[in-house]
Amino acid sequence: MSTKMKEKDRPLISYNSENSGGNDIKKLCKNAENDEGNIALDPKMIETSKNVFLTLPDEIMIFNILPLLDLMEVCICKAVCKRWKCLIHAYFSQLKELDLTPWSYLIEEDHLISIIRHTRCLRYLRLSVCWKAVTECSLSSIASSCRNLEVFAASKCGKLTDSAITKLVTRCHNIQELDLSSCYNITDNALIEIARHCKNIKELYLSSIYSVTDIGVNELAKHSKTLEELDVSYCFTLTNDSMLQLAQLKQFGSLKSLRIKGCSKVSEETALKLMQTGIEVNNMF
Repeated sequence: MSTKMKEKDRPLISYNSENSGGNDIKKLCKNAENDEGNIALDPKMIETSKNVFLTLPDEIMIFNILPLLDLMEVCICKAVCKRWKCLIHAYFSQLKELDLTPWSYLIEEDHLISIIRHTRCLRYLRLSVCWKAVTECSLSSIASSCRNLEVFAASKCGKLTDSAITKLVTRCHNIQELDLSSCYNITDNALIEIARHCKNIKELYLSSIYSVTDIGVNELAKHSKTLEELDVSYCFTLTNDSMLQLAQLKQFGSLKSLRIKGCSKVSEETALKLMQTGIEVNNMF
């Protein structure tokens, strides 16, 4: 096997091995296997490995070691010592993407706020089904800390309200993708604020929000000139009027995809007119 290190295998941070316990690491790598194929465990080597690990530079810990752990393991590491607590905070401060969806059943409001207050560089935040964590208070924290947010997904978060969304969009002006599907407390008031403040919005998902009406969608048609994809499936009150208003967005070369499944008040004739303008209309699934 070639001893050359592939480009993709190079460490994210280069460092001097002589100052980082490099010689000790080489010794550890020479652990011989016994006849059964098991690693021969030398107590002295185990102790040496612990010392080497503890003397790794902070940069290696933050950029090379911690990314190998999942979120829960990273949070547990905060309890090791003061240095590790500072390392975890530094790790969160450089994060650009955070997806808490896999832990939606565990994450609560105080957990989310504790994480978010250290994530100043965050651009992608996914909190779908994190209904216990996404509240007025946690949204306020997100709006204050994550000013560069570009993607925010919080579908099926029933505690999300118009006022919470207003705080978010008035402070995070770079939002390009917003998923509020099945957030049943959202109304036209939130859509009006999104239309007026999210000047770079490209994707907006509003399916199964039953309070959304023509009023809110008309505001999107009027102001959201960068909107490329809109999902209003099962927004039962929408009519032909607001759908035809959306055709105006095609004049700006923006709207490409529109999902209207379950919108029973929108006729097939209207869907056909939208398709004739070049908009891909999905009213089947």
